[in-house]
Amino acid sequence: MLNATTSKRNVILYIGAFELPDKNAAAQRILSNAKLFQSLGYEVVLIGRSRSDEMLDGEIRKAEYPGIDFECWETAYPKSTGAWFRHIIFTSNIQQAFQDRLQGRLFAVICYDYPAIAQLTAKRFANRLGGFGIAEVTEWYAHSNAIKLSTMVRNLDTFLRMRIVNFRMDALITTSRFLTRYYKSSQPNIVELPTLINRRGNFEEIAPIASKDGVPKRLFFAGSGFDLKLARQGAGGLKDRLDWVLELLFEVHKNDTDFWFEIYGVTKEDYLILLPEHKSMVEAMSNKVCFHGMQPRDVLLKTLISSDYSIFLRKEMLVTKAGFPTKFSESIAYGTPVITNMLENIEPYFEEEKNGIEIDYFDRPKSVARLQEVLGYSQDKIMAMKESCLKSETFSYRSFCEPVAQMFGKTNTHKD
Repeated sequence: MLNATTSKRNVILYIGAFELPDKNAAAQRILSNAKLFQSLGYEVVLIGRSRSDEMLDGEIRKAEYPGIDFECWETAYPKSTGAWFRHIIFTSNIQQAFQDRLQGRLFAVICYDYPAIAQLTAKRFANRLGGFGIAEVTEWYAHSNAIKLSTMVRNLDTFLRMRIVNFRMDALITTSRFLTRYYKSSQPNIVELPTLINRRGNFEEIAPIASKDGVPKRLFFAGSGFDLKLARQGAGGLKDRLDWVLELLFEVHKNDTDFWFEIYGVTKEDYLILLPEHKSMVEAMSNKVCFHGMQPRDVLLKTLISSDYSIFLRKEMLVTKAGFPTKFSESIAYGTPVITNMLENIEPYFEEEKNGIEIDYFDRPKSVARLQEVLGYSQDKIMAMKESCLKSETFSYRSFCEPVAQMFGKTNTHKD
């Protein structure tokens, strides 16, 4: 349990490579977490990252975003080798901008997946001002054997951060059972938060939508991990196995079951560069599958809401065991049940035929039969699942106020 020396210490400095307002999944997570901290009475200051060409290396500036009621700052995304090295040791610009202002007021600096040395420097900065250094740990990249300076630096940083520095922080926020188990025996101050979702703006109030009976059911997928650099090593390194989904749907297609599958985040051309052996399969389903590539977030959310199901499959490996799939919690929060394989990190939150449908790529006959079954569900049955998702508080920040309040050594004074 953390316990500040005075109740006046109520400022949380939240720093990381999130790109506000919603340019990456990290931004979605930290906005919901910030809402949780705010509801417990803390003043939250967000310091994210900007890729704007207008910003100079090392620059930090205040920023405002519609619909975000937190004080926001952004630092320049490192463009030069020197800037990268300054970034990984925690540049002094953040300390200079906040040191005087936070004297006697800082409760904690929360480092979101921050470089190891920079994270340790941030902890020392927080401790010097009488606050705590907290690491938020949401990923663990596997070691890469590529012989490149950037890869070697990343491998070293991952080792230092995950196996040494995180153990030295005052507290940890994890995102999965796997990470919680790994740190729990040595870190008494730890709380596990899945990726929480706070609907905002035009999507704050939504009504469930399901396809009418007799109309092909709509499936949705969105992913950003289809890096063409993986083409040399095949699809085995992919976190989201879209190839598995398409292979199962191809079996469904051959059995004359109708559906409409919309894919965001990758074009058909890039997918086929990565998996050229799927060309004939993709062409055979051209009237049932549409690749949209990268699209604005509002477009994705509108399509997700109007879909009958979202679907994704993940291979069990270090990165998927350590992280939490934002696409799982986001789909449920926006009222769309998820078709997926069972992973340890989603198991506590998964309810069969209430917020999800379980399939297993490695049990293909059973999974194909199950897909055909759920693609034939009535509009009423799908609407019941969608209403169950929308009514659920599973991924609302309100459901996690108590454990966070306990770790922060604070009575839960939750207020909206």
